Amino acid sequence: MMSEANNHTPRTETSTKEEARVHETTDNTPASRAAEILESGDERNIYYLKSAPPMRALLALGIPMATGLAITSIYNVVNSYFVGHFGTVEDLAALIFGFPVIGVITALAGLFGVGASTLTARLLGENKADRIPEVTSFALYASLLFGVLLALIGVFFIDPLTHFMGASGATYEPTRWFVTILFIGAPPWMCMFTLEQLVRAEGYAKQSMYGLAWGVLANLVLDALLIGVLHMGAAGSGWALMGSNLACIIYYMLFLTAKSKNFSVSPRDFKLSADVLKPVLAVGSSQLVSSLFLVASALVLNNLAVKYGDAAVASFGVSIRLIMVPETLYLHGRYPAVRLRLRGTEPGASEGLTENGGGAVGGHLGGVLRPGVVFPGLGAVPDGRTHPG
Repeated sequence: MMSEANNHTPRTETSTKEEARVHETTDNTPASRAAEILESGDERNIYYLKSAPPMRALLALGIPMATGLAITSIYNVVNSYFVGHFGTVEDLAALIFGFPVIGVITALAGLFGVGASTLTARLLGENKADRIPEVTSFALYASLLFGVLLALIGVFFIDPLTHFMGASGATYEPTRWFVTILFIGAPPWMCMFTLEQLVRAEGYAKQSMYGLAWGVLANLVLDALLIGVLHMGAAGSGWALMGSNLACIIYYMLFLTAKSKNFSVSPRDFKLSADVLKPVLAVGSSQLVSSLFLVASALVLNNLAVKYGDAAVASFGVSIRLIMVPETLYLHGRYPAVRLRLRGTEPGASEGLTENGGGAVGGHLGGVLRPGVVFPGLGAVPDGRTHPG
């Protein structure tokens, strides 16, 4: 009996030492911790926002966002193709006349979407995720409320607004219908924009891209049906745009309710508190102002182009959509490879800076900041030619 006990004791001590050694080598190293996080689907997004090496985080977050922007820009060209091929010159001109309305909707959507996404990322960095449901609920319902308000005002003043945008003669009716549908579709558009920003704020960059791609696919199908088959012209483009926004809303709502622990659509979480209003509006207002400047520029250009006829306005609209494709990826058309990285890292760096700034991770913050600043600087290197702006 004594010999059995003596034989049993060394085995127990040896196994205990081996377990301790394995635990020490697997649990306490940064590499193993990163591997554990990456294996966990729920924490992968937080890892990229907060703990991943800066360049890896920027690429992981930025490339899907740049891809989504490229997809939507290419869609604008395809949309113009459908209207131009199956519609009339007046229908094609109506698309550019309605661009200021699109700018206003996007500006208001950015007020809540960009502001709420920034605050959400900051709260994640500060480990205050319990406050995020208030932010998401406020952003969602505020965007819907202001969308409805904008729709009511726009439809009520549709005639003077159509004249103000420069439409007249044969382009008046197509523009009036197109703009009316845009105003009617303002609530789902603003809601979709806000949801996409909230998905991005939690580090789900690929899912943000998937939602945009799903919306573009729905838009193309509706364009082919409403414009190509039913010959609805500019009005068909407006209805197709509304349908694509609804498709995106369905995708983002299903994703957030299934995957996000912080997202809330409950009216009980909707609160008009200073802790939510002030930071959301402070950040979102800059997006609002910059977008409104684009609206003002579009109004001036429309009213200048209309003097040269409907064909000139239509050509101007198509050229703008063509220019938007490289501008999405490159800095003023210069240095394509650098611009790809810049457009990819701009939104990625935004989320990374907010997350790490909120968490006061100074070293990681600097690591995120350096690539985001260096790449735009490289895009501004002179190449012997004069570039406007």
